[in-house]
Amino acid sequence: MAADTCLHPWDERFHALVARNLLSHLATPTLVEAPVGAASLDWMRAHVWLHKPPLSLWLMALSRGAFGAGELALRLPSLVLHACAVFACARLGPALFGDDERGRAIGLWAACLLAI
Repeated sequence: MAADTCLHPWDERFHALVARNLLSHLATPTLVEAPVGAASLDWMRAHVWLHKPPLSLWLMALSRGAFGAGELALRLPSLVLHACAVFACARLGPALFGDDERGRAIGLWAACLLAI
């Protein structure tokens, strides 16, 4: 999915817009820069957007600032964090079940399942 040539219609497009807006003000994740009318409870028209944790949005904004507005640049933080999680899962098996062949196999299988 990381190689898709367009952003997916729902979450990814909203995340990309909030990441773009974060480049101008890192402290406030906004979906709509200049809201029109009263504050809306509709999440698609909200001014401040708290659908996703701030760290992931900040990482997307930094990646967009460093690598441009391409799809891969917006997905890069998620890809890197997922690869780190797979590696940590592989190391967790031997740490929990012993540093023998059985513990390494458990960690490898768990990492494989997480990766797919």
